[in-house]
Amino acid sequence: DMTGISLEILTPNEIPPFVKGVLAAYRLDPKDSKKDGMFPFDNAFIDNLADSATEAQPRKIFKKLGLAMRHAQQNNLDLDKNKIDSAFVEKQMPDFFSD
Repeated sequence: DMTGISLEILTPNEIPPFVKGVLAAYRLDPKDSKKDGMFPFDNAFIDNLADSATEAQPRKIFKKLGLAMRHAQQNNLDLDKNKIDSAFVEKQMPDFFSD
């Protein structure tokens, strides 16, 4: 019974624009040009996430992005100088891109 909200499974091509839209919607300062697009994530990281997602439910994408952000915060990644990229995430969580 689907009486709630239903979010469709995303194809790999739909993931980057989906992530970009969500980040834009929740950005604290939408006018900060240094923090637009995929910030705090590297574009290639989002592409790798999309390519690795066998079941791309929006909830699963949010969970993985949140996990990457928590590791960046725990490791004091300076987001003024770096973005969260695949190399950083794979170093912290070697099987991050394994579904």
